[in-house]
Amino acid sequence: MSKKSKLKKQLKKANKEVAKQKKKAKKALKLVKAYKKEKVKKKAIKKVSKLAKAQKLEVKKAVKKATKAKKAFKKVA
Repeated sequence: MSKKSKLKKQLKKANKEVAKQKKKAKKALKLVKAYKKEKVKKKAIKKVSKLAKAQKLEVKKAVKKATKAKKAFKKVA
């Protein structure tokens, strides 16, 4: 396997991860909104919003990884 195809595979994987994490974050945000609408206990809302924030962080990490993979691929390509 050449370095180029290896990097291309990495890039594809990184992009997939970004999409997956974004989907999760969207779900978490929806949950927060739903909880607020239903006037669920503040504690529950806090827990869910914390989860949503953590998910946002995961998205950032995934995007960072994808960007890194993209740069590495461009160097070789």
